[in-house]
Amino acid sequence: MSPPSRIFTSCVEVASSGQHQRSETPYVGLHRNFVRAEDIILPLASDGHETDILLVFVEHLTKK
Repeated sequence: MSPPSRIFTSCVEVASSGQHQRSETPYVGLHRNFVRAEDIILPLASDGHETDILLVFVEHLTKK
């Protein structure tokens, strides 16, 4: 994950806002069987207030 990817941008938004985010995007990459990716990014705070950890789940969905 690195800029300027969509997932990187979403992580920055979640870290800044402290609000979770779920998205679905068309897959762009080398794996021809993948058609889209779904992700959820959850902000976590070790002190209970300031976001300092992101929990990220990504699922790549394939052609049927």
